[in-house]
Amino acid sequence: MSRVDVVKKPFTARDQEYDDSLSGVVEAFIKTMSHIHVSMGRERLETTSLTGEIAKQILATDNILALLNNKTFLEKIRTAIALDYVDNIVYGDFICIPGSTIKGLLRSRLELTPSKDRKAVSCMHTITQPITELPKPGTHGWRHARVWSNVIAENRGEPCDPASTQDYTICVVCDLFGAPGVVGRVMPSNFCCSRDAYEKLDLPYGEKVYAIKPNTVLRGFIHFSSLRVEELGVLLISMGITRGRTEGVPLLIGKHKYAYRNMGKAVFGVSMIRAPHRFKDFFKKMGLEVSEKDFEIICDGQCLQELINKAIDEALKNYPQLEWLHGFSEASERDRLGVAQ
Repeated sequence: MSRVDVVKKPFTARDQEYDDSLSGVVEAFIKTMSHIHVSMGRERLETTSLTGEIAKQILATDNILALLNNKTFLEKIRTAIALDYVDNIVYGDFICIPGSTIKGLLRSRLELTPSKDRKAVSCMHTITQPITELPKPGTHGWRHARVWSNVIAENRGEPCDPASTQDYTICVVCDLFGAPGVVGRVMPSNFCCSRDAYEKLDLPYGEKVYAIKPNTVLRGFIHFSSLRVEELGVLLISMGITRGRTEGVPLLIGKHKYAYRNMGKAVFGVSMIRAPHRFKDFFKKMGLEVSEKDFEIICDGQCLQELINKAIDEALKNYPQLEWLHGFSEASERDRLGVAQ
């Protein structure tokens, strides 16, 4: 188990704005490349007409224990009652991937970025303790461990915990996404699509789920506050965005994403970045030509591509550890290892 240092700095005050920072909204989308299931966390039972017969037998018997020991009766119960298809998270007429799931995905990709020259950008606050031995193929978590094998054995010491320690010198990732006692500056919304974009899916071992169909587009927003240009670049890299593109590399999201080839693969895309009018000088200093609408600054098209390139360049300059993550696709690595169909 190797000990590495974590790059830390005084946390960014949440109640201030800085001349070299930007607050605004990333208008983004997720394009599914396979089925995706994010569970509501509750299962439903489906029944057949046999349930009525079973109820009558139970009410009519004077020896319930004998009935429950009757193999024919027990087989009738198994036939009559089964698990129904588990639903995705639904709000009203929309299927959603929750903002908390999006935030966890982006944060975990940064936390699982290996150190460079024995320096890491994250304390691994939400990741489990380092492991010293990879799980054997076929056991729980073996693909995940091999996809991120460059980092899971790193010992980064105690995680950032300013609420307990009163030490507000925290790592880059905690300063962006939050830590105990420190609210995050990156706040994704739910990403949603219409109800007709999902279907029933039968998985191995009798599992049944509703899953979002491949080639579905879910739209949402990522609100951010007081990000310096290099921090905006860190956010974009966590989304899988690379220089010269507004759509990222394939990532993994949702249930069974490491187990089945037909589950969990998707890409993020950026449509535009919006900011309040008071940040006009931020774009001017960067030489970017923006448009204005309804008291907002709109950065899209060529302006958006130039901003993405500048932000990623600054992120890689300030945090060279991210060179490894820039363009890294855990989905491609999973497929290379081989998964069930």
